Amino acid sequence: MTTLIINIKSFLFLYLAYSLHNVIFDIEAFQNILFFTKDFNPTVGSLLYLPIGAALLSYLLYGKKAILGIFAAIILSGIYNELKNYILVGYTIVGSLGPLLAIYLIEKFRLANFKDFPNTSIRHLVFLCIFAGLINTVGKFIVYFSYPFSDAAISWFNGGPTQFLLTFLPGDIVGGSVFLLTSLAVIKFFHLDKTNT
Repeated sequence: MTTLIINIKSFLFLYLAYSLHNVIFDIEAFQNILFFTKDFNPTVGSLLYLPIGAALLSYLLYGKKAILGIFAAIILSGIYNELKNYILVGYTIVGSLGPLLAIYLIEKFRLANFKDFPNTSIRHLVFLCIFAGLINTVGKFIVYFSYPFSDAAISWFNGGPTQFLLTFLPGDIVGGSVFLLTSLAVIKFFHLDKTNT
């Protein structure tokens, strides 16, 4: 499979995840469940952040060849959400490299092997979502709250660093797990493998 096709598929996975995330956010009934306040900014974090699962899925299926598609989808999402300059660059770098770093570190320390995905055990995939969520949350925390942007970030995030961490971390873990495990179920149900996914 060519790198261009891989990147187009990866872009579409993330586009689907961002679209689902935005649709869920727009449904008023879910706003109080998924966000701590009704007027909470959707770029802050929700308790169901699906795009990290889409990035993990792309890397598990296609490896690091998928990075350009993931990068493009994340930067377009950042522009759509009106992130600017330093925040946009940091958001894109952390969002595209964080999941890849999580996979690399878990395999490097032999905690799991993702080379045989989709036959990887569910507990290893959930562990991957937890670890990737932690890396993503810490990375974006550093980007959003680093000098000289911290004053603006703290006022923008209503609750400051605590609110940020309380939405980003569980949102990345839950959203990543939901997207990745649902995709795994679809892959297994339709008997798809790496070559025709």
